[in-house]
Amino acid sequence: MSNPNVIMITQESVDYANQLVAEIPRAYENIALETGRLLTAYQVNEEYLGPHKQEILDIANTIINAIKEQDETILELKLVLLRYASMAQEYLDNKPKTR
Repeated sequence: MSNPNVIMITQESVDYANQLVAEIPRAYENIALETGRLLTAYQVNEEYLGPHKQEILDIANTIINAIKEQDETILELKLVLLRYASMAQEYLDNKPKTR
């Protein structure tokens, strides 16, 4: 029976960590881009938004502020993933071969 608390070091986990490092900036950029689109749509349609006008603006501003605040955290996450991938790859490259 396998232990769910054990992390296996495999080439797949190394590849996945590297993939996440590559995808995080794109996801982050997509959130910023779509938030910009939301703000543009807000500005174009502001007079028609009725009672939800401020609520929509608050949501957009919350996202913008979260993006700004998470810059450092995202960088740290990328560094952690890169360190893991590097250490795991080194382990895989140097581990003794089993029969």
